[in-house]
Amino acid sequence: MPKQLVVILGMHRSGTSLITRSMELVGYELGDNLMPEREDNPKGFFEDVDYVQLNDDLLRVSSSTWDTPQLTASSREIASKRLIKRADKFLKDKFKDRQKLALKDPRACLLLPFWQKRFEANDIDVSYVVVHRDPAQVAASLARRNGISLRHGLLLGFIYLREIMAFVGADAFVINYATFMQNPAEQITRLAAHVDALVDEAAVNAFIDEFVDSSLWHHKRDAARSKEMFPELESLSSLMYARAEDRAVALADYFDEYPISPSLEHELLGIEVRRLVELMFERDQRETRFEKTIQELEMAQKLALAEADDSQRRLEERETHIAALSKQVNGFEDDLKQANKSLLESENQLVEKAKHISLLNESVDEARKAVEARDAQIAERESHVASLQQEVDVFED
Repeated sequence: MPKQLVVILGMHRSGTSLITRSMELVGYELGDNLMPEREDNPKGFFEDVDYVQLNDDLLRVSSSTWDTPQLTASSREIASKRLIKRADKFLKDKFKDRQKLALKDPRACLLLPFWQKRFEANDIDVSYVVVHRDPAQVAASLARRNGISLRHGLLLGFIYLREIMAFVGADAFVINYATFMQNPAEQITRLAAHVDALVDEAAVNAFIDEFVDSSLWHHKRDAARSKEMFPELESLSSLMYARAEDRAVALADYFDEYPISPSLEHELLGIEVRRLVELMFERDQRETRFEKTIQELEMAQKLALAEADDSQRRLEERETHIAALSKQVNGFEDDLKQANKSLLESENQLVEKAKHISLLNESVDEARKAVEARDAQIAERESHVASLQQEVDVFED
Protein backbone atom coordinates (compact mmCIF):
# COMPACT_ATOMS: atom_id res chain seq x y z
CA MET A 1 0.00 0.00 0.00
CA PRO A 2 1.52 3.37 -0.99
CA LYS A 3 2.19 5.99 1.60
CA GLN A 4 -0.70 8.45 1.59
CA LEU A 5 -0.34 12.02 2.81
CA VAL A 6 -2.89 14.79 3.12
CA VAL A 7 -1.46 18.29 3.54
CA ILE A 8 -3.84 20.85 5.02
CA LEU A 9 -3.15 24.29 3.59
CA GLY A 10 -4.45 27.60 4.82
CA MET A 11 -3.53 30.96 6.27
CA HIS A 12 -2.81 31.26 9.99
CA ARG A 13 -5.98 31.74 12.08
CA SER A 14 -8.20 30.34 9.32
CA GLY A 15 -9.46 27.17 11.05
CA THR A 16 -6.85 24.72 9.81
CA SER A 17 -6.50 23.17 13.28
CA LEU A 18 -10.15 22.12 13.39
CA ILE A 19 -10.07 20.67 9.88
CA THR A 20 -6.82 18.84 10.61
CA ARG A 21 -8.33 17.23 13.71
CA SER A 22 -11.23 15.96 11.58
CA MET A 23 -8.76 14.03 9.38
CA GLU A 24 -8.69 11.29 12.02
CA LEU A 25 -12.35 10.64 11.20
CA VAL A 26 -11.36 9.63 7.66
CA GLY A 27 -8.51 7.35 8.69
CA TYR A 28 -5.47 9.65 8.77
CA GLU A 29 -3.09 9.90 11.71
CA LEU A 30 -1.67 13.24 12.88
CA GLY A 31 1.69 12.10 14.21
CA ASP A 32 3.02 11.58 17.70
CA ASN A 33 4.76 14.90 18.42
CA LEU A 34 1.95 17.43 18.31
CA MET A 35 2.23 20.99 19.54
CA PRO A 36 0.36 21.42 22.85
CA GLU A 37 -2.71 23.62 23.06
CA ARG A 38 -2.38 27.25 24.15
CA GLU A 39 -4.69 30.04 25.24
CA ASP A 40 -5.08 31.24 21.64
CA ASN A 41 -5.98 27.71 20.49
CA PRO A 42 -7.42 25.84 23.51
CA LYS A 43 -8.61 22.83 21.49
CA GLY A 44 -5.12 22.22 20.10
CA PHE A 45 -3.09 23.10 16.99
CA PHE A 46 -2.62 19.52 15.73
CA GLU A 47 0.68 20.57 14.20
CA ASP A 48 3.66 18.25 14.24
CA VAL A 49 6.41 20.10 16.16
CA ASP A 50 9.15 18.59 13.95
CA TYR A 51 7.32 19.78 10.84
CA VAL A 52 6.91 23.31 12.20
CA GLN A 53 10.56 23.58 13.26
CA LEU A 54 11.71 22.31 9.88
CA ASN A 55 9.48 24.82 8.06
CA ASP A 56 10.85 27.64 10.22
CA ASP A 57 14.39 26.64 9.26
CA LEU A 58 13.45 26.38 5.57
CA LEU A 59 11.99 29.89 5.66
CA ARG A 60 15.03 31.18 7.49
CA VAL A 61 17.46 30.13 4.74
CA SER A 62 15.37 32.16 2.28
CA SER A 63 15.43 35.19 4.60
CA SER A 64 11.75 34.75 5.47
CA THR A 65 9.53 34.14 8.44
CA TRP A 66 5.84 33.28 8.53
CA ASP A 67 4.91 36.97 8.87
CA THR A 68 7.65 38.43 6.67
CA PRO A 69 7.65 36.27 3.52
CA GLN A 70 10.21 37.02 0.83
CA LEU A 71 8.90 35.07 -2.16
CA THR A 72 11.39 35.26 -4.97
CA ALA A 73 12.47 32.65 -7.51
CA SER A 74 15.58 31.94 -5.46
CA SER A 75 13.66 31.69 -2.18
CA ARG A 76 11.35 29.06 -3.70
CA GLU A 77 14.29 26.90 -4.75
CA ILE A 78 15.87 25.77 -1.49
CA ALA A 79 19.00 23.84 -2.34
CA SER A 80 20.42 23.27 1.13
CA LYS A 81 21.55 19.63 1.16
CA ARG A 82 21.38 19.61 4.93
CA LEU A 83 17.70 20.67 4.94
CA ILE A 84 16.82 18.34 2.06
CA LYS A 85 18.34 15.43 3.97
CA ARG A 86 16.54 16.52 7.11
CA ALA A 87 13.20 16.75 5.26
CA ASP A 88 13.66 13.25 3.79
CA LYS A 89 14.46 11.85 7.22
CA PHE A 90 11.42 13.61 8.66
CA LEU A 91 9.11 11.98 6.13
CA LYS A 92 10.75 8.58 6.58
CA ASP A 93 10.38 8.77 10.36
CA LYS A 94 6.75 9.91 10.21
CA PHE A 95 5.75 7.08 7.87
CA LYS A 96 7.72 4.46 9.77
CA ASP A 97 4.71 3.10 11.69
CA ARG A 98 1.83 4.35 9.54
CA GLN A 99 0.60 4.48 5.95
CA LYS A 100 -1.77 7.45 6.19
CA LEU A 101 -0.65 10.77 7.61
CA ALA A 102 -2.07 14.30 7.72
CA LEU A 103 0.23 17.30 8.17
CA LYS A 104 -0.67 20.88 8.88
CA ASP A 105 1.45 23.99 9.25
CA PRO A 106 0.47 27.27 7.54
CA ARG A 107 4.18 27.99 6.96
CA ALA A 108 4.20 25.17 4.42
CA CYS A 109 2.03 27.34 2.14
CA LEU A 110 5.19 29.36 1.47
CA LEU A 111 7.26 26.24 0.77
CA LEU A 112 5.05 24.16 -1.53
CA PRO A 113 7.54 23.60 -4.43
CA PHE A 114 10.18 22.37 -1.98
CA TRP A 115 7.86 19.92 -0.27
CA GLN A 116 6.35 18.65 -3.52
CA LYS A 117 9.82 17.55 -4.65
CA ARG A 118 10.43 15.81 -1.32
CA PHE A 119 7.09 13.99 -1.50
CA GLU A 120 7.90 12.76 -5.00
CA ALA A 121 11.43 11.74 -4.01
CA ASN A 122 10.02 9.65 -1.16
CA ASP A 123 7.22 7.97 -3.21
CA ILE A 124 4.44 9.60 -1.21
CA ASP A 125 0.99 9.93 -2.72
CA VAL A 126 -0.08 13.43 -1.62
CA SER A 127 -3.35 15.32 -1.81
CA TYR A 128 -4.21 18.77 -0.52
CA VAL A 129 -7.06 20.15 1.56
CA VAL A 130 -7.32 23.93 1.44
CA VAL A 131 -9.00 25.77 4.29
CA HIS A 132 -10.45 29.19 3.55
CA ARG A 133 -11.75 31.80 5.96
CA ASP A 134 -12.93 35.34 5.35
CA PRO A 135 -9.65 37.29 5.04
CA ALA A 136 -11.00 40.14 7.19
CA GLN A 137 -11.72 37.70 10.01
CA VAL A 138 -8.24 36.24 9.63
CA ALA A 139 -6.68 39.71 9.76
CA ALA A 140 -8.71 40.63 12.85
CA SER A 141 -7.63 37.43 14.57
CA LEU A 142 -3.96 38.08 13.71
CA ALA A 143 -4.29 41.64 15.00
CA ARG A 144 -5.62 40.32 18.27
CA ARG A 145 -3.04 37.55 18.66
CA ASN A 146 0.08 39.07 17.12
CA GLY A 147 -0.53 42.79 17.32
CA ILE A 148 -0.13 43.43 13.60
CA SER A 149 -2.28 45.89 11.67
CA LEU A 150 -5.37 44.81 9.74
CA ARG A 151 -3.72 45.89 6.50
CA HIS A 152 -0.67 43.80 7.26
CA GLY A 153 -2.88 40.80 8.05
CA LEU A 154 -4.80 41.19 4.79
CA LEU A 155 -1.60 41.45 2.74
CA LEU A 156 -0.20 38.36 4.44
CA GLY A 157 -3.44 36.51 3.82
CA PHE A 158 -3.29 37.47 0.16
CA ILE A 159 0.29 36.18 -0.17
CA TYR A 160 -0.63 32.85 1.45
CA LEU A 161 -3.84 32.33 -0.54
CA ARG A 162 -2.20 33.28 -3.83
CA GLU A 163 0.65 30.82 -3.16
CA ILE A 164 -1.85 28.08 -2.34
CA MET A 165 -4.09 28.56 -5.38
CA ALA A 166 -1.20 29.07 -7.78
CA PHE A 167 0.19 25.73 -6.66
CA VAL A 168 -2.98 23.62 -6.20
CA GLY A 169 -4.85 24.99 -9.19
CA ALA A 170 -8.45 25.46 -10.24
CA ASP A 171 -9.52 22.02 -9.03
CA ALA A 172 -8.45 22.73 -5.45
CA PHE A 173 -10.52 21.04 -2.77
CA VAL A 174 -11.52 23.88 -0.43
CA ILE A 175 -13.35 23.85 2.89
CA ASN A 176 -14.75 27.15 4.06
CA TYR A 177 -14.38 27.62 7.80
CA ALA A 178 -17.73 29.37 8.29
CA THR A 179 -19.54 26.67 6.32
CA PHE A 180 -17.80 23.97 8.35
CA MET A 181 -18.84 25.63 11.62
CA GLN A 182 -22.45 25.90 10.43
CA ASN A 183 -22.73 22.34 9.08
CA PRO A 184 -19.74 20.24 10.18
CA ALA A 185 -21.29 16.84 9.38
CA GLU A 186 -21.89 17.82 5.75
CA GLN A 187 -18.35 19.15 5.34
CA ILE A 188 -16.83 16.03 6.91
CA THR A 189 -18.79 13.99 4.39
CA ARG A 190 -17.27 16.13 1.59
CA LEU A 191 -13.83 15.58 3.07
CA ALA A 192 -14.35 11.82 3.25
CA ALA A 193 -15.38 11.75 -0.40
CA HIS A 194 -12.31 13.77 -1.35
CA VAL A 195 -9.95 11.19 0.21
CA ASP A 196 -12.16 8.24 -0.79
CA ALA A 197 -13.01 7.20 2.78
CA LEU A 198 -16.05 6.33 4.85
CA VAL A 199 -16.94 7.93 8.19
CA ASP A 200 -18.69 6.62 11.25
CA GLU A 201 -21.70 8.74 12.17
CA ALA A 202 -21.23 8.21 15.91
CA ALA A 203 -17.57 9.27 15.68
CA VAL A 204 -18.57 12.37 13.69
CA ASN A 205 -21.16 13.33 16.31
CA ALA A 206 -18.62 12.83 19.12
CA PHE A 207 -16.11 14.99 17.21
CA ILE A 208 -18.68 17.74 16.73
CA ASP A 209 -19.61 17.70 20.41
CA GLU A 210 -15.98 17.95 21.52
CA PHE A 211 -14.34 20.22 18.95
CA VAL A 212 -16.91 22.30 17.08
CA ASP A 213 -17.35 25.12 19.57
CA SER A 214 -19.03 28.24 18.18
CA SER A 215 -17.79 30.26 21.18
CA LEU A 216 -14.28 29.94 19.71
CA TRP A 217 -15.41 31.38 16.39
CA HIS A 218 -14.26 34.95 16.92
CA HIS A 219 -14.41 38.00 14.68
CA LYS A 220 -17.66 37.14 12.90
CA ARG A 221 -18.85 40.06 10.83
CA ASP A 222 -21.74 41.10 8.60
CA ALA A 223 -21.77 41.36 4.82
CA ALA A 224 -20.02 44.73 4.82
CA ARG A 225 -16.48 44.31 3.52
CA SER A 226 -13.48 45.64 5.38
CA LYS A 227 -12.33 49.07 4.24
CA GLU A 228 -8.83 47.63 3.95
CA MET A 229 -9.82 44.95 1.43
CA PHE A 230 -8.36 45.29 -2.07
CA PRO A 231 -9.57 43.82 -5.41
CA GLU A 232 -6.86 41.19 -5.75
CA LEU A 233 -7.75 39.64 -2.39
CA GLU A 234 -11.48 40.18 -2.75
CA SER A 235 -11.58 38.37 -6.08
CA LEU A 236 -9.29 35.54 -4.93
CA SER A 237 -11.37 35.00 -1.82
CA SER A 238 -14.52 34.83 -3.96
CA LEU A 239 -12.92 32.12 -6.10
CA MET A 240 -12.13 30.12 -2.99
CA TYR A 241 -15.71 30.53 -1.73
CA ALA A 242 -16.83 29.05 -5.07
CA ARG A 243 -14.43 26.10 -4.78
CA ALA A 244 -15.72 25.47 -1.26
CA GLU A 245 -19.12 24.95 -2.92
CA ASP A 246 -17.53 22.71 -5.59
CA ARG A 247 -18.19 25.26 -8.29
CA ALA A 248 -15.81 25.61 -11.23
CA VAL A 249 -13.63 28.69 -11.26
CA ALA A 250 -11.62 30.46 -13.94
CA LEU A 251 -8.39 30.66 -11.98
CA ALA A 252 -6.25 31.35 -15.05
CA ASP A 253 -8.40 34.38 -15.82
CA TYR A 254 -7.84 35.62 -12.30
CA PHE A 255 -4.06 35.41 -12.64
CA ASP A 256 -4.27 37.14 -16.02
CA GLU A 257 -6.35 39.95 -14.53
CA TYR A 258 -4.29 40.19 -11.36
CA PRO A 259 -0.67 39.37 -12.06
CA ILE A 260 1.80 39.70 -9.23
CA SER A 261 1.51 43.29 -8.08
CA PRO A 262 4.79 45.03 -7.29
CA SER A 263 2.86 47.76 -5.48
CA LEU A 264 1.31 45.27 -3.04
CA GLU A 265 4.64 43.53 -2.55
CA HIS A 266 6.32 46.89 -1.92
CA GLU A 267 3.56 47.85 0.50
CA LEU A 268 3.97 44.60 2.39
CA LEU A 269 7.73 45.10 2.38
CA GLY A 270 7.24 48.64 3.69
CA ILE A 271 4.97 47.39 6.46
CA GLU A 272 7.46 44.69 7.34
CA VAL A 273 10.31 47.22 7.40
CA ARG A 274 8.32 49.58 9.61
CA ARG A 275 7.38 46.73 11.86
CA LEU A 276 10.99 45.62 11.98
CA VAL A 277 12.03 49.17 12.88
CA GLU A 278 9.34 49.25 15.57
CA LEU A 279 10.51 45.91 16.89
CA MET A 280 14.10 47.12 16.89
CA PHE A 281 13.02 50.31 18.69
CA GLU A 282 11.09 48.23 21.22
CA ARG A 283 14.13 45.99 21.56
CA ASP A 284 16.35 49.02 22.17
CA GLN A 285 13.88 50.31 24.73
CA ARG A 286 13.80 46.92 26.41
CA GLU A 287 17.60 46.83 26.38
CA THR A 288 17.68 50.31 27.90
CA ARG A 289 15.21 49.22 30.56
CA PHE A 290 17.20 46.06 31.11
CA GLU A 291 20.43 48.05 31.47
CA LYS A 292 18.73 50.39 33.93
CA THR A 293 17.32 47.41 35.78
CA ILE A 294 20.74 45.77 35.81
CA GLN A 295 22.31 48.97 37.18
CA GLU A 296 19.63 49.17 39.84
CA LEU A 297 20.17 45.52 40.68
CA GLU A 298 23.94 46.03 40.84
CA MET A 299 23.44 49.02 43.15
CA ALA A 300 21.01 47.02 45.24
CA GLN A 301 23.54 44.19 45.27
CA LYS A 302 26.27 46.56 46.50
CA LEU A 303 23.98 47.89 49.21
CA ALA A 304 23.02 44.37 50.14
CA LEU A 305 26.68 43.35 50.31
CA ALA A 306 27.47 46.40 52.45
CA GLU A 307 24.56 45.57 54.74
CA ALA A 308 25.73 41.97 54.82
CA ASP A 309 29.25 43.07 55.78
CA ASP A 310 27.84 45.36 58.47
CA SER A 311 25.60 42.57 59.70
CA GLN A 312 28.60 40.22 59.73
CA ARG A 313 30.62 42.76 61.74
CA ARG A 314 27.78 43.22 64.22
CA LEU A 315 27.38 39.49 64.40
CA GLU A 316 31.06 39.01 65.17
CA GLU A 317 30.85 41.71 67.86
CA ARG A 318 27.83 40.01 69.36
CA GLU A 319 29.60 36.67 69.25
CA THR A 320 32.57 38.25 71.09
CA HIS A 321 30.20 39.76 73.64
CA ILE A 322 28.41 36.45 74.00
CA ALA A 323 31.75 34.72 74.51
CA ALA A 324 32.63 37.21 77.29
CA LEU A 325 29.21 36.75 78.85
CA SER A 326 29.63 33.01 78.61
CA LYS A 327 32.98 33.31 80.39
CA GLN A 328 31.35 35.41 83.12
CA VAL A 329 28.52 32.93 83.41
CA ASN A 330 31.05 30.12 83.72
CA GLY A 331 32.76 32.13 86.52
CA PHE A 332 29.42 32.67 88.19
CA GLU A 333 28.73 28.97 87.92
CA ASP A 334 32.07 28.20 89.62
CA ASP A 335 31.32 30.74 92.37
CA LEU A 336 27.85 29.29 92.73
CA LYS A 337 29.28 25.79 93.01
CA GLN A 338 31.73 27.02 95.71
CA ALA A 339 28.92 28.87 97.52
CA ASN A 340 26.76 25.76 97.34
CA LYS A 341 29.66 23.75 98.71
CA SER A 342 30.17 26.27 101.56
CA LEU A 343 26.47 26.33 102.24
CA LEU A 344 26.42 22.56 102.38
CA GLU A 345 29.31 22.58 104.81
CA SER A 346 27.56 25.27 106.92
CA GLU A 347 24.40 23.21 106.89
CA ASN A 348 26.41 20.18 108.06
CA GLN A 349 27.97 22.28 110.81
CA LEU A 350 24.55 23.56 111.86
CA VAL A 351 23.31 20.00 112.00
CA GLU A 352 26.25 19.06 114.21
CA LYS A 353 25.67 22.11 116.37
CA ALA A 354 22.01 21.26 116.62
CA LYS A 355 22.96 17.79 117.72
CA HIS A 356 25.39 19.28 120.29
CA ILE A 357 22.73 21.71 121.55
CA SER A 358 20.32 18.84 121.85
CA LEU A 359 22.87 16.95 123.91
CA LEU A 360 23.48 20.06 126.03
CA ASN A 361 19.74 20.45 126.51
CA GLU A 362 19.56 16.85 127.64
CA SER A 363 22.46 17.50 130.07
CA VAL A 364 20.72 20.63 131.37
CA ASP A 365 17.53 18.69 131.87
CA GLU A 366 19.41 16.00 133.76
CA ALA A 367 21.20 18.63 135.87
CA ARG A 368 17.88 20.37 136.58
CA LYS A 369 16.43 17.07 137.64
CA ALA A 370 19.46 16.43 139.85
CA VAL A 371 19.10 19.89 141.42
CA GLU A 372 15.45 19.29 141.98
CA ALA A 373 16.29 15.94 143.58
CA ARG A 374 18.93 17.59 145.79
CA ASP A 375 16.46 20.39 146.66
CA ALA A 376 13.99 17.74 147.67
CA GLN A 377 16.66 16.01 149.75
CA ILE A 378 17.63 19.31 151.35
CA ALA A 379 14.02 20.10 152.10
CA GLU A 380 13.59 16.71 153.59
CA ARG A 381 16.76 17.14 155.66
CA GLU A 382 15.69 20.58 156.74
CA SER A 383 12.37 19.17 157.78
CA HIS A 384 14.19 16.44 159.70
CA VAL A 385 16.50 19.01 161.32
CA ALA A 386 13.49 21.06 162.33
CA SER A 387 11.97 18.00 163.89
CA LEU A 388 15.17 17.28 165.73
CA GLN A 389 15.35 20.88 166.88
CA GLN A 390 11.88 20.64 168.29
CA GLU A 391 12.83 17.57 170.12
CA VAL A 392 15.96 19.32 171.52
CA ASP A 393 13.92 22.24 172.62
CA VAL A 394 11.48 19.97 174.38
CA PHE A 395 14.30 18.09 176.03
CA GLU A 396 15.87 21.28 177.27
CA ASP A 397 12.68 22.40 178.79
